[in-house]
Amino acid sequence: MNRVPKVKRGDQIAFRAGHWNAFADAANSHIERQLGQGASPRADAWRPNVVIRVRNITGTDQDRGAVLGIWQPVFHPATAEDAFHAEIAIDGHVPDEDEDVGRFVILQEPIPAGKVGWAIVAGVGPVRINVEAENEDRFADICDGVSDYLTCGASGSAFVLWREKQYSTPPTTGEQWAYVLIGTPNWFHTGGSEYQVWQLQDIGGGVLRPKWDYVRMHE
Repeated sequence: MNRVPKVKRGDQIAFRAGHWNAFADAANSHIERQLGQGASPRADAWRPNVVIRVRNITGTDQDRGAVLGIWQPVFHPATAEDAFHAEIAIDGHVPDEDEDVGRFVILQEPIPAGKVGWAIVAGVGPVRINVEAENEDRFADICDGVSDYLTCGASGSAFVLWREKQYSTPPTTGEQWAYVLIGTPNWFHTGGSEYQVWQLQDIGGGVLRPKWDYVRMHE
């Protein structure tokens, strides 16, 4: 489209359709930013979080804040190498404790079944958590077969920065909204000088499998 021409006082203005549409797009974008509205959040709306495109393969519609396990790329390098390099997009499924501990995304918009939307894979995001004990509310991770929330425990790959009922008297357990940090190195203090880490371990025959293990830090 040609550049929009400038005018001076007294000139008669005749807009081209392309120029008018450009003005309309700019005005609507400004209004949406001011009101915090719009059809869906853009990727840059959550900077400096790392956001990626996620296709909902759970079979059901998923709300904003839902937790999905990472399954596989939407574009596989063996069949669509150009698309694989051009856009990072993954299939998200219902979390599975054997596959998705420490490997999940938080949806940043509702995603109908079979559709694609934005999700945080690293950074800080709002998500519901289930606090089962008041003294175990600092870490969280996936709950097997549940996409509605993360579950808290003595360790986990998500660090709870704030939770909705944290400052109640007394602090309240159960499901609640929280801000959590995900996608960080998985070292979590468990008391004394022992830490828990998500790492590859030899399970025999030269086969490596990721699992949680307690390790001792160098003094």
